[in-house]
Amino acid sequence: MLSDKEKLLKKLMAKKGFGLPGGTAQPAKSKRSVQLENFMRVVGNTGRAVDFSLPENSAASTVERTIANAGGFQDAYLDDSRVMFVGNVACSEIVEALDFVPFNGQVLSYFLAAAGAAGAFLDIAEKNHLSRDICPVVRCVLGAAVENCLPTPDFITFAYFPCDSGARMFYALADAYDCPWFLLDMPERRGNAAAQYLAQRMKEMVARVENALGIEAVPDRIAAAVEESKETMRYYEKLISLSLAHQVCPSVHKFTTDTTTHLSRMGSPGATQGVRLCYEELLDSVETAGKIRAKERPRVIWDGLMPFYNNEIIRYMEEGCGLEVMSNLLPAMTQNIGGLLAEKDPYMYMARRQLHFAGIDDTKFDVLEPYGIDGIIRFNQWGCRRHLSVNQIIRDRLTQSGMAMLDIDGDFIDSRGYSFSQVKIRMDAFAEMLKNRSEV
Repeated sequence: MLSDKEKLLKKLMAKKGFGLPGGTAQPAKSKRSVQLENFMRVVGNTGRAVDFSLPENSAASTVERTIANAGGFQDAYLDDSRVMFVGNVACSEIVEALDFVPFNGQVLSYFLAAAGAAGAFLDIAEKNHLSRDICPVVRCVLGAAVENCLPTPDFITFAYFPCDSGARMFYALADAYDCPWFLLDMPERRGNAAAQYLAQRMKEMVARVENALGIEAVPDRIAAAVEESKETMRYYEKLISLSLAHQVCPSVHKFTTDTTTHLSRMGSPGATQGVRLCYEELLDSVETAGKIRAKERPRVIWDGLMPFYNNEIIRYMEEGCGLEVMSNLLPAMTQNIGGLLAEKDPYMYMARRQLHFAGIDDTKFDVLEPYGIDGIIRFNQWGCRRHLSVNQIIRDRLTQSGMAMLDIDGDFIDSRGYSFSQVKIRMDAFAEMLKNRSEV
């Protein structure tokens, strides 16, 4: 049975030229070229124009290039592409091996925020009765769907991790597009039993795609995608080793954005290239310094996503408060990558890799000591039940270990509630406390 929100989305999309399942003749689904034009129309009215003709290997560090290459964005709008909607947690090696173009609406919403264009889609969602306390990613993606701005998918795969609101979004999209789908149903805990269960679910996903679309999964292509994924992980391992050995950290904003994008494209050469560039940039900074540097200022972990529309908070903490800010994703990745790479069975490797990142929230505070972390800054996304529900648990745990913690409330997509002045005073006090501790 459909939820009220799913019924509403289906009704709204029918008004935008989508066919409804059942009986009588239906209007043809919009061509993807029209959907791209719709997308550009909305973006052009609210943010900077996005140049989708920029080459993929362009060295220009621009928001336009980032959006154009976010998760294969361009290719998803080609009429002859085989498109799969995926979430941040998806078996991307299988997506790559089956020759799908992955379209990650969640990652896209991050880059829309960076381009100043997310607000238009958020407004569309709210005008169509999606409450502001729903995840902004969900509102952004469904707002784009209502305006027929997303490329029509051939298949949709998703999981209940990291949250069930994202899963409900994909259920709604699958129904609106009348599209086959698969719930990956991923355990939140690690362990051999969990990996075996997830590996079996991945095999069932492949069978579902084969039956729904009449295509064949070639084992050699899956094996090749897994080997490419392992190469990406090797560069992550190099980056982590370099960071620990020389006490240097990648840019928190860039590392968070890049890693979120790369993780949804594991198994592709693009992901390997992206992580390799992150590693080489860090290596350049180490070689420029010429020596292992001592920690010169308090180092804090930024826990959670960050405002993609504005880097002001991070910049002020580093330049104004004199803190060194590191992404929580970096220490979380220190967990036994070598053991992961040793896995020979392709499906067990994919399952273990997925669980490796799925367990980040459970273990990320267990690996802070080698990085010399002095405090945690936890960004509380307004309306995120999963993040907020464990806030006091984390605070209690950090208090027991003597770790300082600062909460910042905000929204990483929706800039309308952003106010730097509201958090500046608290950041100043937190930085002063850390400096006083380091002097004792």
